[in-house]
Amino acid sequence: CLRRLVVLTLQFVVLLVLTVLALVVGWLHSDDFQQRASYIAETVLEDETGEQLSLTHVRVNFWPPGLEVDGFHLFHQPTGDTIVSAERIRVPLVLTGGGIQVGRIRLKRPNLHLHLDEKGKLVEFRNRKQKPSTGEPGKPLERLPFSSLDIEDATFRLTVPDGEVAITGFDSTPIHGSVLELTGTLDLRYKGIHDTSELFFPGVAL
Repeated sequence: CLRRLVVLTLQFVVLLVLTVLALVVGWLHSDDFQQRASYIAETVLEDETGEQLSLTHVRVNFWPPGLEVDGFHLFHQPTGDTIVSAERIRVPLVLTGGGIQVGRIRLKRPNLHLHLDEKGKLVEFRNRKQKPSTGEPGKPLERLPFSSLDIEDATFRLTVPDGEVAITGFDSTPIHGSVLELTGTLDLRYKGIHDTSELFFPGVAL
């Protein structure tokens, strides 16, 4: 009788765990989760940058574990100009000897566009909230918070009153570990001067 009770208890526990997992998985794919996750991400990043953020879709993957964001768009509210955008961002989680860490981050078609005014100051991020100073210097970053970086077809652009510097078609291709191959096209336009050159940097270690 005791053995049967133990078996029934184990079956109940397993069924309960499976039910909870099914409910969690279902909620992570629900509209309610999308609204809550998007609201939290938008609120935090808008406070940090002082700009406006919109997200199209947020996904939590159980296998391989990680987070995916579609339609990331950070823009300057007064003008509506895009500051940072990406078609897709994937942040995987990996289990290492030191615990759970961020693996190889993948960015699909990211776009960064900044502007400098006549005084050489950034037009963007001027409305970000200032954190109170603790008076203590921050700890230096000893290692990157991710293992590697995979970037596909990025565009980085800096606009100044008399011209623009841009890197287009930029790819960051992991070779092994944190070693990358960087390629792209540099485009310089300044006061009627226009110059273009190809970029190729093999074996860049993060």
